[in-house]
Amino acid sequence: MLFHMLRSELGDAAFLEALRGFYRSHVFTRATFADLGAAFQARTTRDLGPVLAAWTGRTGAPLLRVVSEKTAADGAGGTVTTVELAQEQPEEPFPLAVPLALTCAGTDSPVAGTAVFAGRTATAELRCAGQPLRLDVDPRFDVMRRLDPLEVAPSLSTLLGDDAPLYVLPTLASEEERATWRELARAWQKGKGEPRFVGDAAKELPGGNAWALGWGNAPRPGGRGRPGPTGCGAVPEGVAVAGRGVARAGESLLLVARRPGDPSGPSPG
Repeated sequence: MLFHMLRSELGDAAFLEALRGFYRSHVFTRATFADLGAAFQARTTRDLGPVLAAWTGRTGAPLLRVVSEKTAADGAGGTVTTVELAQEQPEEPFPLAVPLALTCAGTDSPVAGTAVFAGRTATAELRCAGQPLRLDVDPRFDVMRRLDPLEVAPSLSTLLGDDAPLYVLPTLASEEERATWRELARAWQKGKGEPRFVGDAAKELPGGNAWALGWGNAPRPGGRGRPGPTGCGAVPEGVAVAGRGVARAGESLLLVARRPGDPSGPSPG
């Protein structure tokens, strides 16, 4: 990521020439990050010292948050959007240039901008000929940073790595089936303690990661069964996935989704 960010900073031509110069100067010899930094520094007027020191001598990574975004008329029929970002990690702020993309009404290409951090916060202005519709921060993941949980697809690895997930048993299933689910959960939890069980008829489920087990789950208030943003939802004969029906008979199905109100972890069904 350091090389990628330097390439974005210097441009392709200067970046490649810096590497060529570094190679010519240090071929068959030992070299340090300081030597590499000198090669890049020779191709720009910007002081790269703080950047190289941060990304080669420190641990951690920035955690970004949009503090505010305000839009006002620019007096020429367009708008100007002022965006303020902050680094929220406990460590000292990193020197960082964060790409921004503002999608505007009436145009196919977003307006590009950059928020340059010299401290804990950074501000950038983006101008549109029309009304701004959407702001993307680091839309192509060009910056070394900690991802927001909503940028990461829910995955089984998060759930399987949890020492104490919740297992939601299907109350409409037979006792024999529920016993089989309990046995499976205890096998998964082996060495991690006794698993936590709850019936799906409970009004409130405890927080955290959860397995919703079985086809025979009782419908829950608030929309269970309605297709979600991925096009998945319960139907009488099984489950509809992206418009295709998956029948209960002879099939096993595993769906992973974020638990409503908890973006940090998945809730498989």
